[in-house]
Amino acid sequence: MSVNTTLYNSSIDMNRALCILIPVLALAPLCFSQDPLPVIRSNWQPSVQKAKSVEPGETGPAREVIIDDTLGPRKARELRTDHPDNPSDQTPDGRRAMIEKNEQEANAPKARDTPGFIYSANVRNDGSNTVK
Repeated sequence: MSVNTTLYNSSIDMNRALCILIPVLALAPLCFSQDPLPVIRSNWQPSVQKAKSVEPGETGPAREVIIDDTLGPRKARELRTDHPDNPSDQTPDGRRAMIEKNEQEANAPKARDTPGFIYSANVRNDGSNTVK
Protein backbone atom coordinates (compact mmCIF):
# COMPACT_ATOMS: atom_id res chain seq x y z
CA MET A 1 0.00 0.00 0.00
CA SER A 2 2.80 2.44 0.79
CA VAL A 3 4.51 1.74 -2.54
CA ASN A 4 1.40 2.82 -4.48
CA THR A 5 1.12 5.99 -2.39
CA THR A 6 4.74 6.86 -3.11
CA LEU A 7 4.28 6.28 -6.82
CA TYR A 8 1.10 8.37 -6.80
CA ASN A 9 2.84 11.29 -5.02
CA SER A 10 5.80 11.17 -7.37
CA SER A 11 3.51 11.23 -10.41
CA ILE A 12 1.76 14.34 -9.04
CA ASP A 13 5.12 16.03 -8.59
CA MET A 14 6.11 15.04 -12.12
CA ASN A 15 2.86 16.48 -13.51
CA ARG A 16 3.47 19.77 -11.66
CA ALA A 17 7.02 19.92 -12.97
CA LEU A 18 5.84 19.37 -16.55
CA CYS A 19 3.09 21.98 -16.19
CA ILE A 20 5.67 24.52 -15.12
CA LEU A 21 8.44 23.45 -17.47
CA ILE A 22 6.43 23.54 -20.72
CA PRO A 23 5.43 27.25 -20.51
CA VAL A 24 8.94 28.22 -19.41
CA LEU A 25 10.47 26.43 -22.37
CA ALA A 26 7.89 27.96 -24.71
CA LEU A 27 8.68 31.51 -23.52
CA ALA A 28 12.48 31.12 -23.41
CA PRO A 29 13.06 31.87 -27.14
CA LEU A 30 11.10 35.11 -26.79
CA CYS A 31 13.32 36.28 -23.95
CA PHE A 32 16.56 35.51 -25.76
CA SER A 33 15.48 36.74 -29.21
CA GLN A 34 17.00 40.18 -28.64
CA ASP A 35 20.20 40.92 -30.48
CA PRO A 36 23.20 41.45 -28.23
CA LEU A 37 24.69 44.91 -28.14
CA PRO A 38 28.18 45.10 -29.66
CA VAL A 39 30.80 46.12 -27.11
CA ILE A 40 33.06 48.85 -28.48
CA ARG A 41 35.40 49.18 -25.51
CA SER A 42 35.55 47.76 -21.99
CA ASN A 43 37.90 48.09 -19.05
CA TRP A 44 38.15 47.42 -15.35
CA GLN A 45 40.14 48.82 -12.50
CA PRO A 46 40.60 47.86 -8.86
CA SER A 47 38.64 49.90 -6.35
CA VAL A 48 38.21 50.12 -2.59
CA GLN A 49 34.86 51.15 -1.18
CA LYS A 50 35.41 53.04 2.05
CA ALA A 51 33.49 51.82 5.09
CA LYS A 52 31.04 54.20 6.68
CA SER A 53 31.79 55.03 10.28
CA VAL A 54 28.91 54.64 12.69
CA GLU A 55 28.59 57.20 15.45
CA PRO A 56 27.38 55.65 18.73
CA GLY A 57 24.19 57.18 20.08
CA GLU A 58 23.74 59.02 23.33
CA THR A 59 23.08 56.68 26.23
CA GLY A 60 22.76 57.07 29.94
CA PRO A 61 20.94 59.65 32.02
CA ALA A 62 20.48 63.25 30.96
CA ARG A 63 23.14 65.67 32.12
CA GLU A 64 22.39 67.88 35.05
CA VAL A 65 21.63 71.51 34.32
CA ILE A 66 24.18 73.85 35.80
CA ILE A 67 24.17 77.63 36.05
CA ASP A 68 26.81 78.01 33.32
CA ASP A 69 24.60 76.04 30.92
CA THR A 70 21.66 78.45 30.95
CA LEU A 71 20.83 80.57 27.90
CA GLY A 72 22.79 83.73 28.77
CA PRO A 73 26.15 82.19 29.71
CA ARG A 74 25.88 79.61 26.91
CA LYS A 75 25.36 82.31 24.23
CA ALA A 76 28.21 84.41 25.69
CA ARG A 77 30.48 81.33 25.59
CA GLU A 78 29.52 80.62 21.93
CA LEU A 79 30.40 84.19 20.91
CA ARG A 80 33.85 84.14 22.52
CA THR A 81 36.75 83.76 20.13
CA ASP A 82 38.92 81.61 22.42
CA HIS A 83 36.23 78.84 22.46
CA PRO A 84 36.26 77.79 26.10
CA ASP A 85 35.31 74.24 27.12
CA ASN A 86 31.69 73.42 27.81
CA PRO A 87 31.29 73.41 31.60
CA SER A 88 28.66 70.65 31.46
CA ASP A 89 31.39 68.33 30.11
CA GLN A 90 33.22 68.76 33.43
CA THR A 91 30.28 67.62 35.59
CA PRO A 92 30.10 63.99 36.79
CA ASP A 93 27.29 63.31 34.28
CA GLY A 94 29.33 64.78 31.41
CA ARG A 95 32.40 62.74 32.32
CA ARG A 96 30.26 59.57 32.65
CA ALA A 97 28.72 60.19 29.22
CA MET A 98 32.20 60.60 27.69
CA ILE A 99 33.41 57.36 29.30
CA GLU A 100 30.33 55.48 28.04
CA LYS A 101 30.84 56.86 24.54
CA ASN A 102 34.49 55.73 24.57
CA GLU A 103 33.45 52.26 25.78
CA GLN A 104 30.84 51.96 23.02
CA GLU A 105 33.37 52.99 20.38
CA ALA A 106 35.88 50.44 21.70
CA ASN A 107 33.32 47.61 21.82
CA ALA A 108 31.72 48.36 18.45
CA PRO A 109 32.89 46.21 15.52
CA LYS A 110 35.21 48.10 13.24
CA ALA A 111 33.90 48.75 9.74
CA ARG A 112 36.26 47.43 7.08
CA ASP A 113 36.91 48.76 3.61
CA THR A 114 35.58 46.55 0.82
CA PRO A 115 37.99 45.83 -2.02
CA GLY A 116 36.49 45.24 -5.45
CA PHE A 117 36.53 46.25 -9.09
CA ILE A 118 34.87 48.86 -11.25
CA TYR A 119 33.81 47.59 -14.65
CA SER A 120 32.81 49.84 -17.53
CA ALA A 121 31.82 49.13 -21.11
CA ASN A 122 30.90 51.27 -24.11
CA VAL A 123 28.30 49.63 -26.31
CA ARG A 124 26.65 50.57 -29.60
CA ASN A 125 22.87 50.33 -29.86
CA ASP A 126 21.94 49.68 -33.49
CA GLY A 127 18.29 49.04 -32.68
CA SER A 128 15.45 51.48 -32.15
CA ASN A 129 14.73 50.33 -28.58
CA THR A 130 16.19 52.14 -25.60
CA VAL A 131 18.47 49.98 -23.48
CA LYS A 132 18.84 50.69 -19.78
